[in-house]
Amino acid sequence: MARPFLVISLFVVSPVLGELVQVLQGDPVKFPPPPKCSTGEEAALIHRLRDDSSRLVASCPLNQDWKPGPDYSDRINQSASVVLSAANLNDHGLYEFTCKQRIVKHLQLDVLVPFEAHVSAGGTVRLPCYTVTAGESVQSVRWERHGELVLQRRSTESGKDSEERRVSVSADWHRTGDLSLTMEPAQPGDQGVYFCYFYSNGQKRRGNPAAVRLEVPQRVPEPPARTPPPPPQQQQSECHTGTTIITTVTVMAVLFVPLIAFLGWKLKSRGFEMNQPEQKNVWEGGEDRGEEGSGQEEDTKFNIVMV
Repeated sequence: MARPFLVISLFVVSPVLGELVQVLQGDPVKFPPPPKCSTGEEAALIHRLRDDSSRLVASCPLNQDWKPGPDYSDRINQSASVVLSAANLNDHGLYEFTCKQRIVKHLQLDVLVPFEAHVSAGGTVRLPCYTVTAGESVQSVRWERHGELVLQRRSTESGKDSEERRVSVSADWHRTGDLSLTMEPAQPGDQGVYFCYFYSNGQKRRGNPAAVRLEVPQRVPEPPARTPPPPPQQQQSECHTGTTIITTVTVMAVLFVPLIAFLGWKLKSRGFEMNQPEQKNVWEGGEDRGEEGSGQEEDTKFNIVMV
């Protein structure tokens, strides 16, 4: 009868006295460092299964790094600490640090499957948690996040709770067994993993579900309105208009420049012709007519001037 009692003591008393490590399924587990072994003693980490069999998780020879056991070669890297990747439900249970097969420390690893909750910033969210309170001596409910207290409510208290009344549990939680946490309004800084506990007969126990992972995505501001670009036809029209203007100016320059030059030449030539007859008539009058034609010469000069 002694051995069954010892086995029961191992699973009931040891986890209470040992260190509790909680992790979500799929997350890595970093085991706390064990006490140092005496000189010449090899350290080891053992997983004690429910059937009282054991499994070597890792060993640490003298002055060397931790090395994975046969069943953990793909989940533990050789290093100065023991880090187990991707925790699963089979990792749940009691662990022992030993020095030369002598137990020096107990650990209780709890692998939890979290409830996933999502809410937009500014919204209201409810993190579920339940337990049986009828016929049980449940004194209080407690919510934690990253190891810090979020809310604690005793069965004798009423009304809303802490953090400027942003978080609360139902006023009749003790009667209904509903330990759910209500948060309003949710903020981006509220993201994280929340753990639900209750105290019964002075012992801290987990509610169901024991963990809730909350995501509060931050609202993305809307981009400023932009003026849409003109349609392709309008762009083509503007381009065509510019080409037409350039062509018109070029054609006008080709036509009018020679015309202006011609008119200038024409006016200059006409001015030369107007001065030429006066000299000719004076010469003709003096040569063909004598004194008799002098009067006619004057008339001719007069007529030319009048013209």
